[in-house]
Amino acid sequence: SRVGNRIKETFDRLLPKYHNMTGDVKFYWSEPGFRVFSYRIGSKDREFIDIPKEEICLCINDIMKEKLCCTREELIHYVVVAFGYSKVTDISKKVINISIDLSIALKNLREDDGLLYLFSR
Repeated sequence: SRVGNRIKETFDRLLPKYHNMTGDVKFYWSEPGFRVFSYRIGSKDREFIDIPKEEICLCINDIMKEKLCCTREELIHYVVVAFGYSKVTDISKKVINISIDLSIALKNLREDDGLLYLFSR
């Protein structure tokens, strides 16, 4: 709709440095180091696949600060619970695994002998 396009143009004009892309999905995120204190809880209107990978990576980082180390399966369960979902589905598992791989690529997380750890800097 025209109203939707005007809103999109306004966001793009006012928030250019906060615009990010995950695949072909645009979302707005603050500067690196931005913190959140709770995660948007899932609902019938928000599927797990709609959560930006960056938001999941932030959640992973927060969980790992508390847990210190865990397996992928354990981390997947912790992330699902943090976002308010009651069970791990094939979709949530796939999305979280992609986010874990992204965290590893960004050197926020490392994997040794089947265990995940925060990357020491």
